[in-house]
Amino acid sequence: MLSLVVSFALPTSAIRCETIRQQAEDFDQCYDVGGYPIQDSGLGSLIGLDYQNDWVNYGITASDFGIFSATLRCRGELGRQYTVNMLLYPEEPSMPQQITFGFTGQGFS
Repeated sequence: MLSLVVSFALPTSAIRCETIRQQAEDFDQCYDVGGYPIQDSGLGSLIGLDYQNDWVNYGITASDFGIFSATLRCRGELGRQYTVNMLLYPEEPSMPQQITFGFTGQGFS
């Protein structure tokens, strides 16, 4: 099982950034292979991403040029290996940018 919290920092002008917090449970699409349903944990995180190929999608629009950042806080079962992929789609039809990272779960305590 994996829990997920997502936040984005989007520029609102050329010199400052505003942080927009996207609540993990406020995804606009998901795919759940099975097992535990994808849902809000009640503690500010998303749970139920427990099978390979489970995914959630967040629609965030940013039309300004600038530097963008996204922060994901992930927790997983103790000692289990995880891989997380983030796909960034441009507004115009084009290939997405993919960011992939892995981590070892540290438990939920």
